[in-house]
Amino acid sequence: MRAWACLLVLVGLVLGSNADGSAQPGRVPRIGYLVTHPEWNHFFNSAMKNLGYVEGTSLLVEWRVSGLTAGQLRTVAQELVGLRVDLIFTDSTPAALALKSATERLPIVFAGLADPVGAGLVAGLPRPGGNVTGTTIMTRDAMAKRVQLLKEAVPAVSTVAIFWNPTHPSGPVQVKDIEVAVAQLGLKAQRVPVRSAQDVDSAFAMVGQRGFGLLMTDDTFLVNHAQRLAALAAERRLPAISNFRAFVDGGGLMSYGPSLAEQFQGAALYVDKILKGARPADLPVMQASKFDLLVNLKTAKALGLTIPQSILLRADEIIR
Repeated sequence: MRAWACLLVLVGLVLGSNADGSAQPGRVPRIGYLVTHPEWNHFFNSAMKNLGYVEGTSLLVEWRVSGLTAGQLRTVAQELVGLRVDLIFTDSTPAALALKSATERLPIVFAGLADPVGAGLVAGLPRPGGNVTGTTIMTRDAMAKRVQLLKEAVPAVSTVAIFWNPTHPSGPVQVKDIEVAVAQLGLKAQRVPVRSAQDVDSAFAMVGQRGFGLLMTDDTFLVNHAQRLAALAAERRLPAISNFRAFVDGGGLMSYGPSLAEQFQGAALYVDKILKGARPADLPVMQASKFDLLVNLKTAKALGLTIPQSILLRADEIIR
């Protein structure tokens, strides 16, 4: 009896998944999701639903939300790897790095990362290699575009205060790109480090009001605190631009950045392909092709600004 029981367990393990970790036909796939941007979850749910997956029926998801400290991410990453899921999905560079350190076998799919090559997650965008792939939001044109939009909307801006996180893997690259764009327009740049919630008040204290505009980099912490940052910018009467709509909803003047819907749709497609047998190493990292421009006219009015028609005509959404 013991021998038969062992044989049945072995057969179950063999039938449960393929040798490469992909799910067998007829078996409900089970994935992990290491969440660091909870407000982005609906993009994931919508993208998977569009591919025909229904959570709890045709897809099982082990959700884990983590803070951004290295210790927290490492613990959650190891927990998800230990669950022996078919693949793990995540939404930030720090989380993806923690997962890559935790496993070289399980497929990892990311969405909305700033610079996966520079962070050491993939060998290259066309050929990522290893067990990691996904979508990236970073384009150098986007950073320059934010600077241009800020100056176009607020001609009186002479200094661009760059809110950035020196501990983020892609922080230095983003700052350099912004400084190049700032210099090309004949403006000054001021680096303002923001590593944690404790730095926010002191960051705003570093910024003057006359002739200053704010620009937020693509950092996990800054994205998660977009509404607080937007509210403080409005309170101090500072024109500011960031990457995603939460900033504009919170009272920021403008946002310009890659479409998160597109980012998650691309990443979900890769989840589907990997569950059906594809290898992450063979799936090129997808680059952003759709960008969203949002303008908050309520904030513009409060700041005494008249947004040029050249911007309003290009806007994907205007908050009045």
